[in-house]
This record gives sequence, structure tokens and C-alpha cells, in this order.
Amino acid sequence: MKVDYEGLSYAAQFWTGSDKLVIVGLPESDLRAFPPSAAEAVAARVLAAVGISCAFGPAAPDQYGLPPGTTWDVPYRC
Repeated sequence: MKVDYEGLSYAAQFWTGSDKLVIVGLPESDLRAFPPSAAEAVAARVLAAVGISCAFGPAAPDQYGLPPGTTWDVPYRC
């Protein structure tokens, strides 16, 4: 799902097999770092858009070899 927040675009994906969203800045080729608070704000919008009312956060760096701050995991608990 694509989400715009504070003038930037992000992609959010539910991670199969776990209760987390992966948030990546767009375009992915840009690899611009963004703060964990932006990832959490994007996660809140995504969860609301799909009708999920859960607690979420805190955002943690994603572990997939991309530069620090460019991809975040945001766990959620229902």
C-alpha cells in the first residue's frame, strides 16, 4: 500500500507470518533515511485504512541489508 506523509511517499507491506508492517521510503532507489516516527505515522494510517484497530510500535530498523534508516519494521499487537 502506498501512503503519502509530510510530502514524501512510502510503501507499507504486511509481513506474512508475523504481526508487523515493513515501511520503505519511495522511490526505493532513493534510499533516503527517514525517522522511526515517520514509519510509525505511516503504520497508523495503513492500519486505519484497512480497519485494524491495534496497538503498534515502536519502529525498529529492518534487517535486510539496506542502509540504516531507509526501511523500518513496525510491529502491531491486537
